[in-house]
Amino acid sequence: MFRFITAAIFLTTAAIGTWAQQPTASSTSDATVAKTEKKIADFDFVDFDGKKRKFSEYKGKIVLIDFWATWCGPCLADIPKLKKLYETYKAQNFEILGMNSETIGDEDASDPEFAKEAAARAKQIVKARGVNWLQANAETSLPVAVKVFGVTKLPTKVVVDGDGNILATIGEKDDTEKIVSGILAKK
Repeated sequence: MFRFITAAIFLTTAAIGTWAQQPTASSTSDATVAKTEKKIADFDFVDFDGKKRKFSEYKGKIVLIDFWATWCGPCLADIPKLKKLYETYKAQNFEILGMNSETIGDEDASDPEFAKEAAARAKQIVKARGVNWLQANAETSLPVAVKVFGVTKLPTKVVVDGDGNILATIGEKDDTEKIVSGILAKK
């Protein structure tokens, strides 16, 4: 019995020691900043004014693609931080592209009345909060979010370099400013 208890204590101590050495969310943020082999293809989208656009319009720039929705509290809480980030770095060829992902994860997002109301809410939020970077509508953002970037939850941000290489994927708990400033410092 004594050997069993001693072995159990040893294994528990070893497991805790190993767990304690695992990187935390704050220390892994830098690990997400790495040029990947994944280069995104150019994609089309329609902005909030109804103008057809292409991601290639951003060639040569570092772009933070912000997948967000009106119902996503953390997405809305990020707006002041993103405004500060944009003002700080836009002179360094840094851009933000908002991708309204209103119905992400919704298997049946075919209600046209809901889509119309959601689009109006999104435009109202952008205007009321003084967002001054380009926004893509939900109809064209959702296929990009799911098929190009594999987004499954919000908020999600992806940083892409001027050649279309994904440099970082940023989740809710990551320090967006630290990651973006680190990328731009290496540029």
